[in-house]
Amino acid sequence: MYNNGNSSKNVTGASVVDGTLENADFADNTISGDKIDAGIISNFQSTGIDDRLPTGKVLTLSDSDTVLDTKLRIKTTGDGDSYTGGAVRIFDNTGGTNVLALGQTVAGGYCISQTAISNGGNYYYQVFRASGSTVGSITSNGSSISYNTSSDYRLKENVVPMTGSIDRLKSLKPSKFNFKADSTTTVDGFLAHEAGSVVPECMSGEKDAVDAEGNPDYQGIDQSKLVPLLVSALQEAITRIEQLENI
Repeated sequence: MYNNGNSSKNVTGASVVDGTLENADFADNTISGDKIDAGIISNFQSTGIDDRLPTGKVLTLSDSDTVLDTKLRIKTTGDGDSYTGGAVRIFDNTGGTNVLALGQTVAGGYCISQTAISNGGNYYYQVFRASGSTVGSITSNGSSISYNTSSDYRLKENVVPMTGSIDRLKSLKPSKFNFKADSTTTVDGFLAHEAGSVVPECMSGEKDAVDAEGNPDYQGIDQSKLVPLLVSALQEAITRIEQLENI
């Protein structure tokens, strides 16, 4: 029992009430069932936190007893919490808004539910960064979603017009097919390796690749990468039509 005191090692069964427990090193599951009430635990290490309460609540980080003021809750269903959420929920600092919920338990069956806060009329759900620079984002204007990839002119060089696009477009092989996992649904699309032979940047992975265990490492396709070729081919076709009209 620690009340208004500190400990440094091998904490088993600590109860912090209006106090601070610092530099604690918890062994496997030794924090099970412990109580932290209006106190602080800081700079602790644990290889296993086990809170098998009947309510099913696993871990809650909050600055008050109010559910809507909770900042992080890791829980299971049936914990008696009337505020709808998932197995892992992270809240914003205004209280009450799910910034991120994983394993949502509402009727919609969401796996991931995310709420963004307006920043000058824009809502940023995710920002993707590489080597210190933003390379993409998922944003909203409040009514629809945009999936953005970096395209600023300051990032590019050797910019030249596309040519020969009609011939390249004719090399694409759009097909109808069904996925093996859903034999009753026929869709339009491409085979990744075929489309990739015309527009390499639309394809990810390698044809017939397998992982270390010999399982298929499937290819993917980003069909939005085909848009520049489609636009350029259409422009070339329009030019030919206009030339014919002027004969």
